[in-house]
Amino acid sequence: MELKNLNSISAIRRAIHFEIQRQTEELNAGIPQIQSTRRWDDDRGETQLMRTKEDAHDYRYFSCPDLLPIETAPLLEKVRPLVPELPHELAARFEKDLGVTAYDASVLSSDKHLAIYFEAVTDAKVPGKKVANFIINNLLGTLNERGLSIGECPVAPGKLRSLLLLMEDGTLAANQAKEVFAVLFDSPEKDPAAIADSLGFKPAEAGELEGLCDQVITNNPTEVEAVKAGNEKLLNFLTGQVMKAATTKPNPKQVTELLRARLLG
Repeated sequence: MELKNLNSISAIRRAIHFEIQRQTEELNAGIPQIQSTRRWDDDRGETQLMRTKEDAHDYRYFSCPDLLPIETAPLLEKVRPLVPELPHELAARFEKDLGVTAYDASVLSSDKHLAIYFEAVTDAKVPGKKVANFIINNLLGTLNERGLSIGECPVAPGKLRSLLLLMEDGTLAANQAKEVFAVLFDSPEKDPAAIADSLGFKPAEAGELEGLCDQVITNNPTEVEAVKAGNEKLLNFLTGQVMKAATTKPNPKQVTELLRARLLG
């Protein structure tokens, strides 16, 4: 194919990109390519067909005797190891190895520094999906509110990993983790566990939760019978009663599971 009306380096670059996209779309649609001459329209940013020719010799191609042949294969082998992992390769690996969704992978691989941060936080004890969720839904939102980039994030990857481990072992519920993160973002030198403790988010003493659950069950017979009859929504009410009675702020999910085990077996 021959292109005409290329009057600047910018026009050459734009025309090449346009032709790559045009020819790719046609080949994917099963449209065979023909030898042709096309005109570049700089105002429209597209090429237009001028004429077709049957054979290459119609173009009167001839080789330049001053240009030596270049063997590209050795160059490619030398350069290939130097090329960093590309965004689409990162996204595919995140999906395959870390179990994130295609959307999460596309977001996390869209910025080199974000991808590095995500991998630095990821831990064998914390599923990649949970790490991705927290980074996308909480960390990036906070950075956006503060007008900061991921490279300016005050929370080190290790600190965020420690916070997520507190969620994973049941010490913190999701909402509690958000509260801890808010403090951590403004005081990144602090330890997430210490922040959780200062906010009252810590496991109850051994046997304390069980005792509180038994007490709430005894004090709310009507709701207990309703739960046993199938109205599990009332477990939330009973959970709230346990939370009110607790001296600390235990994980509500943990309380609900204890109540469910006692009432529904």
